[in-house]
Amino acid sequence: MDKAAKNTTSDILFLYELSLSIGRSMDVAQSCQDFLGLLMSRKEVAFASVWVANDKLPDGGTASEATLVYAVPQSRVLHRSLPLDHPSFRLTKEQCPVAIKAGDSGFSEVTAEQVGNTGVYALFRLGGFGLLKLYSQRQEAFSGKELRQLRNVVEKFAVSLEGCLAHQHLYAEVQERKQAQEALKQNEGFLEAIVENIPDMIFLKDAEEL
Repeated sequence: MDKAAKNTTSDILFLYELSLSIGRSMDVAQSCQDFLGLLMSRKEVAFASVWVANDKLPDGGTASEATLVYAVPQSRVLHRSLPLDHPSFRLTKEQCPVAIKAGDSGFSEVTAEQVGNTGVYALFRLGGFGLLKLYSQRQEAFSGKELRQLRNVVEKFAVSLEGCLAHQHLYAEVQERKQAQEALKQNEGFLEAIVENIPDMIFLKDAEEL
């Protein structure tokens, strides 16, 4: 088998393995860890982050912003929220995926992490709700071939992540309902206690008037 064939086989196996890492958990953080842990180790990625628009999160926040739901390593994190008109989001709306390297005019604009003035970014839109940022310290930008290979599997990851967010929403709603039901039970118990004690209260009042 020649070198080109070996590389092709290696790429196929990697993408297959990466696909298998998706959908193994309904927890947002665990889902990101499963997927990005493998991706980072194979693609020399030094930092990865996942951003989700606030209107897709259970606890909400400013509607015009997105929240950082996962990042590794944490030591490179500078911001926990970004406006949705940040260049990183704007670029992926115009074109997806996006590759940009140090020295390009837009590199400093998309940088929202502690990465310095070197390296390369790959930006992927996550459905209509978020953004995946990959940063590598290598000198050459992510190639068109790499981006095309990753695009399909990232789209699959986005679908899985959206399912995790829906599960998170449902869990939050169930917890709120449980709290409301518990509060209602406590109120009912309080009212029942008052009703049960009314005869005694009337008797004592009548006794005092005698």
